[in-house]
Amino acid sequence: MLNTMTGFSQFNQFFWRKPKLLQATIFLALWPLANLLFATATMVDVGFFSFKLFFTAAGKIWVLFASSFAIISIIEYVFPSSFKVFKFWRLLAIYLAVFLSMSSLLHPIVTIPPSAMVKHVAANGLVMVLLQTTVYLGVMHLIQQQRRSFEIALTLQESELNMLRAQSNPHFLFNTLNLIVSEISNDADNAKEIVYDLADLLRSNIKMAQQKFTSLTDEVHLVELYLKLQQKRFKDRFSFIIDMDPETRDLKIPALLLQPIVENAIKHGVAPYAKKAHICIRTEIKDEMLRIDINDSGPPFNESTIGEADGLRIVRKTLSLHYPNQHLIELKSTPSGGNFRLQFPAQKYSQSKSQNNQLK
Repeated sequence: MLNTMTGFSQFNQFFWRKPKLLQATIFLALWPLANLLFATATMVDVGFFSFKLFFTAAGKIWVLFASSFAIISIIEYVFPSSFKVFKFWRLLAIYLAVFLSMSSLLHPIVTIPPSAMVKHVAANGLVMVLLQTTVYLGVMHLIQQQRRSFEIALTLQESELNMLRAQSNPHFLFNTLNLIVSEISNDADNAKEIVYDLADLLRSNIKMAQQKFTSLTDEVHLVELYLKLQQKRFKDRFSFIIDMDPETRDLKIPALLLQPIVENAIKHGVAPYAKKAHICIRTEIKDEMLRIDINDSGPPFNESTIGEADGLRIVRKTLSLHYPNQHLIELKSTPSGGNFRLQFPAQKYSQSKSQNNQLK
């Protein structure tokens, strides 16, 4: 399903998300141009072409479709139920009534001398408007159906992501609870601090899980809580640093995107080894893209094997869901450790939008 989603073109997705923009493009650009070409061909056919008539026809045609678009938009706003459920014949009647009313006010579009072809030309114009409207409604219906399929696919993918997150969280929780149990007998004060830190982390995690997007500052804060908890687990042999470019603090990021990556670094680059370990997280804006680098000091590893871990599959699917064909994921094994890089469009985070994005 994910491969199908990423195979959709950016053009189609853009208009599926903004159908009103597609309607405006058709009414204000495509239809006027097609009808101007038809009017020009008509003038040439009857041997009465001039640039003055051409520009007069262009102006009237654009006014015709612009005013029709405005009237139809008003009707849709006042009577939304008439447009919400697609009924072909009802919509065809509405569109034709508007077009014909506006055409009668602007008639004639092109003034040509009396001839035997005038009635023929007028008849062609009516047929053309009927055909154009029919094709337009068919295309809009197809796009509406595709948009619904797109939204269903998004919902299914979000459900899949939530399921994967739910599977990964117990693993981390069990490890932390085992750590608390072992610390109770060794260092009761440290065990108490771990309980408090775990409570803060879970509280933030639950709050974040209710949002599709959050600010990079809040996302990194959640990661910092997690890493501080790991410091208590590994004591002096683990350290970390977070270097955030101030310009990235208020950027938008999918909620809970970074934690699976950091968990993966702890699991494969820190936990299995007794030597000192270090994790570094850096953020910056590069060519209008948010770039996040997460580096660990673990030993070399098989990139293909690590890349299939559940946590990283969550990251891949999340970015494919929100930024199809607009993101970069790189995982590299180097002599100095593992390097993980994320890159996706840099967009400002809006608090009001985040509230609307909460999952019901």
